[in-house]
Amino acid sequence: MKANDTKFNVKDKVKLKFKRNNEDFDMNGIIATVTHPFAFGCMKENWVGLWFDEDTKYGENMNVHINDIVKVED
Repeated sequence: MKANDTKFNVKDKVKLKFKRNNEDFDMNGIIATVTHPFAFGCMKENWVGLWFDEDTKYGENMNVHINDIVKVED
């Protein structure tokens, strides 16, 4: 099942890879599991929800644009 009609499937493992310089830059490299966007964040086209595999100062989940993640190969 695709997450929010993107190229990513629900339950895909991905790595955060922010390409712009902002305060979230320290999150690069964190591994997460893809799901549908959460209602508390952006739910526009090309956004997905992520459950983080580790504790972060941002909580346990968030929505991100697909340009900020790369799939981790199985």
